[in-house]
This record gives sequence, structure tokens and C-alpha cells, in this order.
Amino acid sequence: MTDTAATRQVVISGTTFWLDRIQPEPGLKIFGNLQAKFFPTLANGLDVLTILKSPGTTEDKIATATAMALPAFGQLSSSLTGDELVALCKSMFVEETITFQKEGSSPQKLTPLMWNTAFAGPFDMIELAVEVIDWNFSPFLTRFATLFGNLAARYREATAKKLS
Repeated sequence: MTDTAATRQVVISGTTFWLDRIQPEPGLKIFGNLQAKFFPTLANGLDVLTILKSPGTTEDKIATATAMALPAFGQLSSSLTGDELVALCKSMFVEETITFQKEGSSPQKLTPLMWNTAFAGPFDMIELAVEVIDWNFSPFLTRFATLFGNLAARYREATAKKLS
């Protein structure tokens, strides 16, 4: 079931953020940029999701998924420079969609000029970026992963039949 709420509240390092959904057109642009940059890692991630959903013991699935995920994370981290991370955050932190509040202060829109006020450190920005992706794109990614898993299973079945 898709979460249809308009706003999600998250707290990161003591700062409260309210995330509104990104409108379809800018959301599509952001998603396009994300998939262009991360597709190889995303494809590997879908394989990991397929393994985690497959039958078998939890320990075996986690070991296999971890072995597959580590190279993906290495590939991802080697493809992102600091400038690319900043540009990614600027594109994802759509000013109209994110409000933040530090304890004892009034809520404010999150603009690049407010980043040093809103975030305790750089990893808080990455955590918020993950929340933005999850809030805006996880329903699609979940459906895509399910479709991909079904297609991959059909492909494996067809390939096995050809080989037998």
C-alpha cells in the first residue's frame, strides 16, 4: 500500500524536518538524474532485494546479499565526488518541499544558505537525501523491484529450459 500522506516528519541529529512530496515534473527530473548516476548500483541493489525476498535461510540470504552489496557500495562511492554530492543535495532538497526547525527556533524553509544551520554535519545531509528518496520514490522503486524480480525469475526459467 502506498503512503498517501502529504508530509513526513523526520528528526536528524536533533533537527526536525518536514518533507512535502515533490511535484511530478521536478520529481521526474530528480529521478532521471538519480537513475542516470546510480543505475549500475541500483541494478545490483535490485539483485540484492531479489535475494532477500527469495526462499532460504535468513543467514544465507544476508551473507549472499552482503557479498553482492559491498561491490555496489564501492562502485557508488568511487563515482561520487564532493561536488557531485553537493549538486545532488541541491537538486533533491527542493526548497518548497522541506522545512526544518531547530529546538527553540521557528520553522524555516531549507535553502542552501541554511544548510549550515539545519545540519549538524555532512552525513546528516546524506541521511536527509535518503529520506527524500524514500519518501518520494520508494513506492515506484518497490514496484520496479518486484517487476524486475519477476522478469529475472522468468528469464532464469526460460534460460534453464533452453539449456535442458
